Amino acid sequence: RYMLTRKIKSAKSIDSGRLMQKTFAEGVQGFINNLYNPYGVKGIKHKEWERGYNSAYFNNLTKVLKEEKRRQ
Repeated sequence: RYMLTRKIKSAKSIDSGRLMQKTFAEGVQGFINNLYNPYGVKGIKHKEWERGYNSAYFNNLTKVLKEEKRRQ
C-alpha cells in the first residue's frame, strides 16, 4: 500500500519567503528614496534588495519613455 502525502512547507521556509518579500520591497523604496543597499555584497538579502531596486528602476524607465513618446 502506498500513502499519498504532500510536502508541507516548514515554518522556516515560509518566514524566509516573507523576509525576501520584505527585502524586495525595501529595494523598491530604496529606488524611490535614492538609497544605497544596506546589505552585505555576498548575501541573498543583497540580491533581493537589488532585484527590488532594479524592478522599480525599469518600471520608472518605461513610464518615462512612454511619457516622452506621448509628448512627441
